[in-house]
Amino acid sequence: MTDHSARTPQAGRTWGSALIIAGTTIGAGMLAMPLTSAGMGFGLTTLALLSMWALSAYTALQFAEVYRHHSAREGLASLAGHYFGPAGKWTVTAILLLFMYAISAAYVNGGGGLLGGLLPLGSTASSVLYALLVAAAVLLGTRTVDGLTRVLFALKLAVFGLILALVLPRTVPQLLLTAPQQPALYFSALPIFFTAFGFHAVIPSVTEYLEGDQRELRRAIVWGTGLPLAVYLLWQLAIHGLIPQAELLQVGSLDELSAAVGAATGSAALSQGVRAFSALALTTSVLGVGLALLHLLRDVLGTRLPARGAWLWLGLLTFVPPTLLATLYPQGFVALLGYAGLLAVLYTVLLPGLLVLRAYRERPGQAQLPGGRGAVWLSLATGAAIILIPLLMQAGLLPKVQG
Repeated sequence: MTDHSARTPQAGRTWGSALIIAGTTIGAGMLAMPLTSAGMGFGLTTLALLSMWALSAYTALQFAEVYRHHSAREGLASLAGHYFGPAGKWTVTAILLLFMYAISAAYVNGGGGLLGGLLPLGSTASSVLYALLVAAAVLLGTRTVDGLTRVLFALKLAVFGLILALVLPRTVPQLLLTAPQQPALYFSALPIFFTAFGFHAVIPSVTEYLEGDQRELRRAIVWGTGLPLAVYLLWQLAIHGLIPQAELLQVGSLDELSAAVGAATGSAALSQGVRAFSALALTTSVLGVGLALLHLLRDVLGTRLPARGAWLWLGLLTFVPPTLLATLYPQGFVALLGYAGLLAVLYTVLLPGLLVLRAYRERPGQAQLPGGRGAVWLSLATGAAIILIPLLMQAGLLPKVQG
């Protein structure tokens, strides 16, 4: 099969692709992550974030490795079909659709709430309007999503910088050295921290945007995951250095965290900054997920779409189901979100690992990933362990976390 790694995309697309990855990764829930790590202390929190970043970036590079010998227009479902047959293709399709429809419904619901606070609209009308605005951007193509993401991500970083400017000067270095009150929370927090690095659904879109260029795809993955890692570490440093661990353990929600930080800093502007960051983070995330979902449906349906208006049909199939879920049956997507962590591990760790092992078997001696098969098997074992952690928490063998 032809190696598709020799093409060079237009200048600037690599950075745009990295921002699509980073924008999809950094969601509105990022600000509440210190609630998950409250009893761990800053040291174990840093170790957990670094380990989950490494796993997330490595499994994304596994997808890139598989794409070396496939067309950039092939989606994850097609790759699964190539290596595992029809059963594999439809299993992967079902997992991805469940995950992305549930996440999209949550974003439409959240975005509708934001619009409802700005416009004199009911919850249903505001959710539909938000979905229409996002759909219009996604249907204009990856280049449009790239441009919008650049602007929104810059605004998001500016707001985050202002929040840090309020918090960091008041941090106490000694608090960062506080011993963890619950060291076992390190393991309990791993599934949540791994989900916080979830972006793998956009890899097919980014691969196509970069025209299959392997070098630029790998750069986009490393840069696009490195940015969220830096943001997460800075936010954890700010909170763990500002609020003593015993007090942080008593905080139960983002609103309470904002109030605690506001009280510690004496700033009334913090809550507005948190709301602005959440709105920007939600929108960059939904743009990435919407683009990924549209490309997944194109990959799955292919020639089944009508010749005329195929792109419009894809748009309807991408945005109508999550909008209906969010407005008419909210308990449905909430139930699906309960399995989001499991679904995320299935397609972001187990799927790329199994795909790359099959690719190595088809083409012996062509492995380019560091660590070879041993590292792939280690990532698969880690993914299986992450799946087991919620079960261990339910059994009382690990402490439960917030988030």
